[in-house]
Order: sequence, then structure tokens, then C-alpha cells
Amino acid sequence: GPGYFVQPTLVTELPDDANLVVQEQFCPVLPLLRYQTNDEVIVRANNSPYGLGGSVWSTQRDTARALALQLDCAQIWINQHNAGDLEAPSLGAKQSGLGAVLGLEGLKAQTQLQVLNEKIVAA
Repeated sequence: GPGYFVQPTLVTELPDDANLVVQEQFCPVLPLLRYQTNDEVIVRANNSPYGLGGSVWSTQRDTARALALQLDCAQIWINQHNAGDLEAPSLGAKQSGLGAVLGLEGLKAQTQLQVLNEKIVAA
């Protein structure tokens, strides 16, 4: 239709060095990559200069948590992606940004503290 709408799409059979695999995606077009072992997928996922967010999808809770904790990214979701909580900070890692937005940490990042020291002298 008219406009700049991009149909959500999964792309398969890409090499690890394809732009869609290497670069961060901010559109509904994502690579779907096959892997053989959990160790392999962690090495491949962490082999990136970016680390904004990642997700692990599994019916095995303990395995999903163990894998999620090995991902080198600032935000990790299990069986969901980009789900937010306004009380939790939104962070970047590696070349995906510095600092925080949202949450107490984000508020602090946007605040300039000022300290006033005053000694009252009796007249």
C-alpha cells in the first residue's frame, strides 16, 4: 500500500557476516539463524560490536535463563522481546549507546545536581 510500511519478515539462510545479521535492526525484518549447540549460539550472538538487546525463546525455563545470563547485551528478554517496564531503565551496551533512559537511573542521567553550602553569620 501507500507509504513506507515494511511487512514483518524473517530471513533465513544468511551467513554470519550478512548486514542483516551484523547490524542492529530497527525494522520488522529479522534474520533467523540455525545453530547446533548452546555454546555456539552464545559465541555467535556475542560476536558483535552491538549489545542493545537480545531475547531467548525456549520452553525450558532454566536453560533460557542460563543462556540469557551469558548474552553480552544491556537488556535481555525471555520468550518476549522489547517488553518494557517504565520503572526499569532502558540501557545500551557496547556500540549500542551509553547511559540509561527510564527508571531511576534514567532520571538521574537527565538531572544536574547542585549543592549549596551556606554558613549563616549572625549580624
